[in-house]
Amino acid sequence: GATVLASDLREPVVVAKNSLVTIRLETPRMVLSAQGRAIEAGGSGDVIRVMNTASNKIIHARVVNAGLVRIEPAPRIARAEEVEP
Repeated sequence: GATVLASDLREPVVVAKNSLVTIRLETPRMVLSAQGRAIEAGGSGDVIRVMNTASNKIIHARVVNAGLVRIEPAPRIARAEEVEP
């Protein structure tokens, strides 16, 4: 038989290319969701490109399960405090 290489293995596809998905953004104070279309297929934990069907903008989102992807909130940038000499 043929040798199976680690590079040949990958997670099973749970979001198919062109399938409709729910895009979810969660923070401690809110949950936002929108409908999107997967531009590429992905397995659980994969980051894939998804088009928001309302705005037609393409984003990157992590596959959670069949039909659900999650985007992470942008990190807060710490503001540098000026120090008096």
